[in-house]
Amino acid sequence: MTAENTVIVTSELVTNAFVHATGPVRLSVDHRNNAVVISVQDATPSLLPHQVMADDESGRGLKIVHHLACSFGCNTYAHHKVVWPVLEPSATEFEVAGA
Repeated sequence: MTAENTVIVTSELVTNAFVHATGPVRLSVDHRNNAVVISVQDATPSLLPHQVMADDESGRGLKIVHHLACSFGCNTYAHHKVVWPVLEPSATEFEVAGA
């Protein structure tokens, strides 16, 4: 986890919520057990299916999120959903922080 990766993941999920979902968007960032948990809630209760074609200019953001996060999920409820990735520091970051 780097600050840059945290910004990329957060930006991607918040942008997706504003572009593809309805209603208010809520962002939460928590620090738990040496990891950063980002939660983005929107008022669309389901994930929207999306197929990306080779020549599409967008649509690959969740693949980036999956790559950068150590875990990732979506909880769906009757009137909203919460998308949450977890970012953990790499071994190198532990070494630098402890130096």
